Amino acid sequence: MDAAVGAEAWDGTLDRLAERFGADTALLVPSRPEDVEAGMPVGARAADLVAAYVETGWHRTDLRCARAFPKFAAGRMILVDHDLASDAERERLPFFRDFVSRQDLAWWGGLGFVSGDRLWSLSLLRRKGRGPFGRDEITHLGALAGDIARAVALAERFRRSVEARLLDSAELTGAAVVSLAAGGRVTGATSAAAALVGGALRLKAGHLSAADAGSDQRLQAAIRAATAAGDRGAEAPLFVVVERQDGRPLLVEAIPLPRSARDAFSRNAALLVLTDLGADATPAPETLAACFGLTPAEAAIAGRIAAGEDLRGVAEEQGISYQTARVHLRNIFAKMGVARQSELAATIRRLPAATGEKKPAPGAARALSRGQ
Repeated sequence: MDAAVGAEAWDGTLDRLAERFGADTALLVPSRPEDVEAGMPVGARAADLVAAYVETGWHRTDLRCARAFPKFAAGRMILVDHDLASDAERERLPFFRDFVSRQDLAWWGGLGFVSGDRLWSLSLLRRKGRGPFGRDEITHLGALAGDIARAVALAERFRRSVEARLLDSAELTGAAVVSLAAGGRVTGATSAAAALVGGALRLKAGHLSAADAGSDQRLQAAIRAATAAGDRGAEAPLFVVVERQDGRPLLVEAIPLPRSARDAFSRNAALLVLTDLGADATPAPETLAACFGLTPAEAAIAGRIAAGEDLRGVAEEQGISYQTARVHLRNIFAKMGVARQSELAATIRRLPAATGEKKPAPGAARALSRGQ
């Protein structure tokens, strides 16, 4: 249970479990290869083996997993190597011949268990010279199945609560952010992101796409690269311009989550940050007033000037004389510590933009939050 909320404790916990059942080390293996890539809990002695296992791609053609998980699902919860392959198969089949036989930790025994909607294996590994596991050696491992399942469930809930807080924080800033699982499935989004879905961006079967064919090719390539990068650590963000017919494009920044933010208990592999290049980038007058001590009239004029409007036109729109507008502008300069309109505009553009009035398409926020 300590390891469930403090991931650094898994290696020692798993090694102690392994020692209790006559193994050299242990690891927790999820049934889906993409979850393995995210980083699974391993005993310290298994770290190099698991790194080679994923790096060489054997996690996607692992014959043990292919044969063990269906047996676990059918109710056979304790298995050893000889339940999965004969000695002749171990000599002939590539997974055993080309990978397992070259590892010192060559013998396997496993306990299958379910946590949430996923099947897992607590896998015990033993050095080649110690010989294979007998099922009777690890029978008592079944008594721990409930405790192990509860620890994994707690780890999943803990990780997902961290992920939810990440989106909550983005929501408070007004940022348009979409979270993605490995494989690109949408797991959640802020309301600002939901508001951008339904035009240039579409959501179908839990995946985000662009209406423009060329933009979509670039978007899908960025999503694949970002969601596949987590097992190697954080990489540079990827930028994609999504064209749209009714205005300026959207900018999509695909950000791989670093290894420290990903593991087999996570749902999220990457974030998409969406920027509407056609939106008004001027902060709300209330923001300007709060930041610089402007009056409501001064804040309204400052925002218009920052948007590139002429002072005479602003004065006419505000229903004041040009001379009065000039007085307001001098006061604005003094309060903001600038001397020219270009400096005023540059200063204001560094502030967070105003939240637009556009509302999410019907059901968009709900669908995005559920990854539908």
